[in-house]
Amino acid sequence: MTRQFIISFACFLWISGHTWAQQKFACDGNSYISVVEAGQTSFYELFLSDIGLEQALISSNFDASINSVGYNPKDSLIYGIDSETNRLYRLWADGTVEALQFIPLQGDYFAGDIHPSGDRLILLNSDSIAIIHIEKMETPVEYVPISTMDSSNIFTTDIAYHPVTGVLYGYDGLQGKLITIDDSSGLVDNLTYPNINFNDGIPALFFDPRGELFGIGNNNANQESILFNFDLNTGIPSRSAFQGAFGDRDGCSCPYTLKVFQKVNNPFLAPCSEMEIVLTISNLVGGELNNFDLIETLPDGYIIEEFVSNPYSGTVVSGIGENELHINNIAIPYGVDSIKMIVSIPESAGGETHSIQAQLSGFTNGTNVISTLVSNDLLQTEKNSPTIIKVQEVEDIFDDQIPALIELCEGDTFNLVLPSSEDFSYEWSDGLDIEARPFFSSEELTLDVISVCERITFPISIQETAFSVDLGEDITANLGEFIVLDPVINSLSPIDSFVWKTINGDIPCDFCSSIQVQANTDIKYILVATNANGCKSTDEINLFVDRDIYAPNVFSPNGDGFNDYFHLFSSFPSIEIMDLTIYNRWGAKVFSIESSKTNEELAGWNGKINGAAANAGSYIWTATAVFNDRKAEKITGTILLVR
Repeated sequence: MTRQFIISFACFLWISGHTWAQQKFACDGNSYISVVEAGQTSFYELFLSDIGLEQALISSNFDASINSVGYNPKDSLIYGIDSETNRLYRLWADGTVEALQFIPLQGDYFAGDIHPSGDRLILLNSDSIAIIHIEKMETPVEYVPISTMDSSNIFTTDIAYHPVTGVLYGYDGLQGKLITIDDSSGLVDNLTYPNINFNDGIPALFFDPRGELFGIGNNNANQESILFNFDLNTGIPSRSAFQGAFGDRDGCSCPYTLKVFQKVNNPFLAPCSEMEIVLTISNLVGGELNNFDLIETLPDGYIIEEFVSNPYSGTVVSGIGENELHINNIAIPYGVDSIKMIVSIPESAGGETHSIQAQLSGFTNGTNVISTLVSNDLLQTEKNSPTIIKVQEVEDIFDDQIPALIELCEGDTFNLVLPSSEDFSYEWSDGLDIEARPFFSSEELTLDVISVCERITFPISIQETAFSVDLGEDITANLGEFIVLDPVINSLSPIDSFVWKTINGDIPCDFCSSIQVQANTDIKYILVATNANGCKSTDEINLFVDRDIYAPNVFSPNGDGFNDYFHLFSSFPSIEIMDLTIYNRWGAKVFSIESSKTNEELAGWNGKINGAAANAGSYIWTATAVFNDRKAEKITGTILLVR
């Protein structure tokens, strides 16, 4: 291993007016992100759960681009580096951003975290690890060259230390996978974890007190934020989109705390069923804690039937056969573990909603003051949120699970999958008792859902659909005329979308059941409709433009007010005539006009040549017509002048 040293004599710089009475953060397991936009940094506190996160603003629009942030468990402050100036900053809980000294870094660093010891800030780029001794700033920056197991390059925008194992994790945006880094040797393990097909980068990584690794990334194509929760055994994350500040982000957390989490594992609860309650206690404060008291009171009639697991030693004051869990004198070893208990729900509980919350009390932080922690529900993003127990009647649960009408698309199969639960069994009217069933054709069935308390029958109608859309016969319209295309629809279920198309592409009107078009040119319209069950139907219609121009074959310019002019006719609206010229039988021009329109009688020939009446007889005419699509067409004919 090679280490390099750069000596720095820069002095500390403090923000103007600093009073040194600033508030430090409470290391309670929460996470934090910095968001850099247009050279300004905002800081947010995050409230995580298994279903997403909420964020609260701490400080906004500070004039620096602060990245590589890390939470220092020693002084409960957040440190970070301005990636443009290499200046060190630290953040206080009241939002004050304190400017420290400039760090003479060799290269650009965007990934960083505070070492679990709290005495140094660890930075990482594609070439090396930089170690900044924040307790002894006069100590030179220390560099450790990095190498990967397959000799490939990496690009990592954040790193985070596991709070229990001390392993340093990062995310390589080049290969799209988790990596681990040995901060003493510089060896990067980029082979253990698989590619997860996300190469936009994850600029914020942090652990919660359970040792769960979270990341925040940007879906640049959709301009949305994504929360990742990585399984450290497989490297595969779950993902959920959320609304949040969008920009160059970096994350950190302080998981070194005592924390209680709670979760009900059942997807739904019904009378006479059982629920599994999981209480997770995270003790990352540095050693075993003793003489703690754990209490959780359940609603009346909700009885603890079994402890699936209870790894904690202590005296069980109340538990199995009762509606209260009470264990005192608990010894909580360093690490993370869970109590799992099975609780029966009474028959009368249908429609009830309750909230429960465990309390853990004891002496912490070496004081003589008893502190009490409350459980935080993992299915809610609010801090210190209770667990909500919502018990539904069986009929209400399965009304959402079992459709009364199943529409089969033409040539399709519908698969009905019922909840797999020990609390329910199923009986079909044709004798089957399966949870997953495919349907291929029309059937009329009933399904009995059986619980300990009751049996409920649900009728199910499976119908093959004749879903269709019909735009009717092809249409011929006058040039410029407006036409409404309004299909006749035959569908058992509502229509979810209409996609209208022409040879030129889609028409941007996905939810339009009808459209109005103008007959400017011959064109084909295609409609693709999709109903709520995913069935599709397509129809098309041709719209033809009536371009006919009519010319009389005889006119009598005798001043009787009828048929006194020769001009061209068309259906409305009128068609532009670029030029109209009339010749006698010897080819001599006798009349000419430019820029007229059809149906304009007075723009035609009045049967005179130079003011004198023309001789009766046959004449030849030519014209150039210009249609609305700017298509010009030459037309010609003969006209008989009679007196």
